[in-house]
Amino acid sequence: MTTPTPTTPEVTATDAPKLPLDAAAAVAVVIVNHNGGDKLLKTIAAIADQPYTVEQVIVVDSASDDGSPDRAAEAYPQAAVIKLQDNVGPCVTRNTGVDRCNAPCVLLLDSDVYVQAETIAQMFAAYEQTKAAVVCPRIVLLPEGDIQCEGATNHFLGTSGMRHGWTPIDQVEPERAFVDGAISAALLVERAFYQEVGGFDAFLYFYYEDLEFSLRTRALGRKIVCEPAAVVLHDRGAGTAGLSYRGKGGYPRRRMFLQLRNRPALVLIYFRLRTLLFLSPALLLYECVSLAAAFAKGAGGAWFQAWLGVFKMRREILERRRHIQRNRVTPDRDIYTGGPVPLAPGFVTSGLIGVSVKVLNAVFNSYWKLVRGLIG
Repeated sequence: MTTPTPTTPEVTATDAPKLPLDAAAAVAVVIVNHNGGDKLLKTIAAIADQPYTVEQVIVVDSASDDGSPDRAAEAYPQAAVIKLQDNVGPCVTRNTGVDRCNAPCVLLLDSDVYVQAETIAQMFAAYEQTKAAVVCPRIVLLPEGDIQCEGATNHFLGTSGMRHGWTPIDQVEPERAFVDGAISAALLVERAFYQEVGGFDAFLYFYYEDLEFSLRTRALGRKIVCEPAAVVLHDRGAGTAGLSYRGKGGYPRRRMFLQLRNRPALVLIYFRLRTLLFLSPALLLYECVSLAAAFAKGAGGAWFQAWLGVFKMRREILERRRHIQRNRVTPDRDIYTGGPVPLAPGFVTSGLIGVSVKVLNAVFNSYWKLVRGLIG
């Protein structure tokens, strides 16, 4: 298999192609944007450059100050541009866009993700053939050309991993498969299901919000499928200041805080009591490792602030836990998996840390194999 040639259409307000829109189409597109700059225009241009007709294209902007929503509106007057007054985070932004859609399915895209020629058609075909609530594409890193992910894994320690993540594209055959989770950068959702379950949950604000949506989807008995024949390119660039990590430099403190806070919140919401009981030794060890890692990265205070945040969210956590545990149909052992503990590329910065991670992976996975059949 050869690496797909990246296509990232350039566009200006004077030469923008017309969007392929049809009010009776089966798919609408919602693009979430915050200071997307030229990438936002390229994201819309890639949609205009493919043959599949969509019902509408909606850009929901979360308080950008770089002029990108106005540029998008000028270049693509056929697209609806919704400007939010505050940076409310990706959950509210996505939900706002989906609420404006009428099509049976909605393709959610970040403003740095470029669909390829047949992507939308292939994702919708996968939805029709599998009736999965969520369809994931193959996400390919730009400019590296490696696979970023083909769906996600839900690790039993409460974190999310990239399925086939950071793998050369010629090492993975494109085969449709049901997967444990999805990455929110690009996914097709059944609109009726999305609205029935309330969309993305804004109480997390950012990080692991796609893990939470995946856990909710799976717990309620719906499927997530990856269609790797559908390819999108993720133009990562520098990412969002203060949140993104590209494997170099210091690990952003705010990112660490959100990850350290949101992970235990999801564990407390989604794990059945029996699961919490049997996994408690591994979860306690993982928290000790997380605390040590936070101090090693010069952000030890973030760990304590994160657990204070969990305490402050206790009512929301209990409310969501009661709802999920009352309505769930899928046992935890069918939702979570083992394997290496997911870490961002570049997080391991020394040989000693690398050896420690290997030892911990062996311990955690031996324990998972021991108790998996006992959890609820």
